[in-house]
Amino acid sequence: MYTSRRQKAVQCEVCSATGAEGETKQTILIIRKFMQTEKAKALNDFFNGAVNLLLSTVYEGVLVPVGDVNNISDLTETNFEKYYADFEEELKFNILEYKEFDVAFKYMSHYLNQIHNWDGFKEDFIDKVFETNLYVNELIKAKQFIEKYKRKISNLYGSENFKGQLPYFVHDLLNPSQHKEPEPEPEFVPDPNFNFEYMMSEIKTQKLTTNQALDFISNRQKDFLQWQIVNDTINQYDYSGNVTVKRHPLTNLHYQHFMKLCGVEIDRLNSRLVNEKNELTLAAIAKNKLVIHAPSAETSPYKWNSTDTDFLELFAALYQNESIVRADGKPLTRKEMMEYFQSILGLNIKDIDGKLNKAGNRNDNTPFLYTLAQKFRYYVDEKEKKLRSRK
Repeated sequence: MYTSRRQKAVQCEVCSATGAEGETKQTILIIRKFMQTEKAKALNDFFNGAVNLLLSTVYEGVLVPVGDVNNISDLTETNFEKYYADFEEELKFNILEYKEFDVAFKYMSHYLNQIHNWDGFKEDFIDKVFETNLYVNELIKAKQFIEKYKRKISNLYGSENFKGQLPYFVHDLLNPSQHKEPEPEPEFVPDPNFNFEYMMSEIKTQKLTTNQALDFISNRQKDFLQWQIVNDTINQYDYSGNVTVKRHPLTNLHYQHFMKLCGVEIDRLNSRLVNEKNELTLAAIAKNKLVIHAPSAETSPYKWNSTDTDFLELFAALYQNESIVRADGKPLTRKEMMEYFQSILGLNIKDIDGKLNKAGNRNDNTPFLYTLAQKFRYYVDEKEKKLRSRK
């Protein structure tokens, strides 16, 4: 809460006797005796009175008497500027008189520290103004002027650890020959490379694949972050010198959604990449027909040691029984199966259908399969004999 004039007067008396903010009694007396201080005190009193008038009117519901209505009407920007300008002229005089930054800083800290440390109006102040329905326009305007000149004082003053603009003020005043008007900064021209629509047009023009587009956008993001670190990062410090906020004004103005849009596009491209890989896999399976490199009878490492008819008898039985199928689940044609077996057995059977018909017209149309069955029974019998002989 802002301190009243009476409370401030008591505090000043205490400061005179015991010292304030590390100042000795002697330092304060020297400042009061030799420095011009009336304007700083006048600014403090005017500011004090303005704040107390607003607080008493809004929170305590004090109806300003008719004769004192002009007190509120006095709280104009013209009057605020007059008191502040008078103080600034007095500050300049003291700087030129003593030529020491510490003296100027102590002068401000002694007379304007209370303004600088004031926390400002409560959040409900405006609501209370409308509730009182009294001098609404004058009170809101006065609040804005108070906050404006409070900021000017705080920006100039700073604190013990952070001296604000006062060092530059002192330096420019004591070194007028070294003071140069800053050259106007060139107008900022946004880089089209960091415009999302322009980047997407580049990808389209270059006809990049999905993988290439992903690399392109990722590299552009890294370029943008490097530019931001070098050209568009403003650190905001507290009075202890710690970084509290990193601001990017150019980014917020010209490239506000660039990184977010890039992130969404990368997600889209990653999904597309998964779909493309799946489509390529399915296409490869669809085109993956069984390829048989059929060796000739002379080059095959294996040889069918029976008749062509015996082979056809066995082949027909295997095919009809579907004992052999494709591993990929696709239908296995008789021709495909025949070509495969002929290739690994070095066969080259002519007139397959004719030989199959003749075999089927025999009285005993499966003699080879019957022989195979007998051979298997003989194998089983011999195996059993060997097992009994070992017991």
